[in-house]
Amino acid sequence: MLKPHEFREFVNELRQTARQFHNYGCLREMIAEVVHKYIKVDFMGKKETAAVNKLIEVTQKKVKWSKIENIGSAMPDLVGINRLYSETIWIEAKQIESIPSRPDTKPLKGKFENGQQAWGRSWNSWGGKHAVFLRVGTGRYDYYLFSVSHGDLEEKTWEELIQDSMITKGLDNIIMFLEHWH
Repeated sequence: MLKPHEFREFVNELRQTARQFHNYGCLREMIAEVVHKYIKVDFMGKKETAAVNKLIEVTQKKVKWSKIENIGSAMPDLVGINRLYSETIWIEAKQIESIPSRPDTKPLKGKFENGQQAWGRSWNSWGGKHAVFLRVGTGRYDYYLFSVSHGDLEEKTWEELIQDSMITKGLDNIIMFLEHWH
């Protein structure tokens, strides 16, 4: 919660920003910058943040990561560069509690914001590196790396995800893949 003097500073800075940038077409981004200065927001959510932190932890000597804090529409959660090939890698992190027991369940339904998968497909079509890092479980976790280049992940059953879109499974394999991706 903001103290009264912080709130006054916040409102004054918002007003100044609105006056300064009202004709430049970037007002929303400039206001968002001021708001983020005063109000901390976790855009990923606790579960996705935990998945991102785990990926950063286990790959720290192989890939240099930066968290992306909602810089633009549909941007992934992480951008990194691997040490061996200096390849830029974009990662969208997701988490589900379990692998569905029903074969027709679509476990990633509703897990993506509008445009997130399209952003990844577009990036990949230009030769870029983008993947979805999925953490499955509660307490004990399994990890998967998926490609968005083979259709809408939200519309796939677990079996379809594994058959059509899985790059690799398991933290050790994911670490090795990210380290050598070029």
